[in-house]
Amino acid sequence: MNVGFRVHQDVLRPDRALLEGFAGAAVGNLSDAMHGLYTMDSGIRPVVTPAARVTGPAVTVAVSPGDGLMLREAIGLARPGDVLVVNAFGATDRAVLGGTVLLAARDRGVAGLVVDGAVRDLDEIASLSLPVAARAVTPRSGTSTAGWGEVNVPVACGGVVVQPGDVVAADGDGIVVVPADQAAAVLAAHREVEAAKGRPSDLASGGEARRSRADVVFHRTRAAMAERGATVVPAAYHRWPVPPGPTAASRPDRA
Repeated sequence: MNVGFRVHQDVLRPDRALLEGFAGAAVGNLSDAMHGLYTMDSGIRPVVTPAARVTGPAVTVAVSPGDGLMLREAIGLARPGDVLVVNAFGATDRAVLGGTVLLAARDRGVAGLVVDGAVRDLDEIASLSLPVAARAVTPRSGTSTAGWGEVNVPVACGGVVVQPGDVVAADGDGIVVVPADQAAAVLAAHREVEAAKGRPSDLASGGEARRSRADVVFHRTRAAMAERGATVVPAAYHRWPVPPGPTAASRPDRA
């Protein structure tokens, strides 16, 4: 096997019912459900805002910086709903993909792309309505489509190791990766986090639901402060009285 230049044509994807459970999940809550792990670094951001929410199984790609050969191969292997996760080794001087490649990805049914590297053709990305997150945008195109690379092997992206078939979730807050073999457990933990915090729709609503949540947050905060020994003073803050200094008339140099 030619390590560094190989392709696995299939991916072990989670069950569709399990994937549907992640639809609409807030990335922040998923990150909390995994104690902040498996969260990509904030250098990889949506290149078009407002960011669309994306969830799907990973098709992974490692490419030579500035080379798009294996990325094209990955698009050809992708299924509708997949998320392409591209390790371009953080290179930001040349784009690994642009409008032409993204058009092919959209036509293939790819749900979104996450690129640890640079992309180009921002206006075309916006017109395609295909969510793309990347480390940088540059007008410089890649140098070739003849380099090495791998498809559907473990890759590093944004400081996270991504396995083919892992669940990738992205929104305006960032990107998380849920290990496929732990997806059911993470989904259950996410529901607990969501129940404790309240659904986003509850946060936006007014009335009793909102006041109830505010009370819960306030009392939890006070309990945490008491546990840590915080001082709570009911009176208003004021400066302690300061003894008056010498007046101009009492100073020897002004006598």
